[in-house]
Amino acid sequence: DDYLHPNAKGAKIIAQNVHRYLVPIQQSLCIDKTLGSHMVLQRNRLNTLKGKGTVGEKVIIEFNQQQYSTSVDTLGDWSVQIASQAAGGPYTIQVYTDDERIEFSDVWFGDVFLASGQSNMAFPVKSSKGADSLINRANYSNKIRLFRNKNLVATNNVSWDAATLEKVNDLEFFEGQWELASAQSIADFSAVAYSFAKELAKAFKDEIPIGIIDMSVG
Repeated sequence: DDYLHPNAKGAKIIAQNVHRYLVPIQQSLCIDKTLGSHMVLQRNRLNTLKGKGTVGEKVIIEFNQQQYSTSVDTLGDWSVQIASQAAGGPYTIQVYTDDERIEFSDVWFGDVFLASGQSNMAFPVKSSKGADSLINRANYSNKIRLFRNKNLVATNNVSWDAATLEKVNDLEFFEGQWELASAQSIADFSAVAYSFAKELAKAFKDEIPIGIIDMSVG
């Protein structure tokens, strides 16, 4: 309150940061939340896989008959770049240590796009003109993959409680996962973003996988 000394929460953050350097972090092996089964990675460029684990642990990544290795750094993070790939798939990627293993499958390489904006971008397929037709034909292409960043709360004229504010301050506003295009997954997806992905898939004659990420708030 004196604008000089931290309050209880600030003191806790400082202590946690100091503690990370004094005592090695021990945590379960995991991959970044933006990665997972059914995802599309950008073709013809290096891609970074990343996650968390126990400090000093060796992490092995196996992909497309190649093996990559790295170690978890002092902050508990690891990352590795995998070789550029032409459009195609599906692939399986395995990430493991001596004690833990993660596998994600149905991974494709293609073109990835980010759709961001406010209410116009957030407008869902289920509310659009011709929604029934779009939803009923959602699975016509196996190569359109969706990642919808779901909002923690609506950004309307309603006050957020203390718990919500704390999560937002901790950057926990978005969460999501990669999904196949289906009647269920596209219904709440951005109508603009899905239509864009659908037209691209048509233009490429369904030969290039399309990953579309919906990060809209409105």
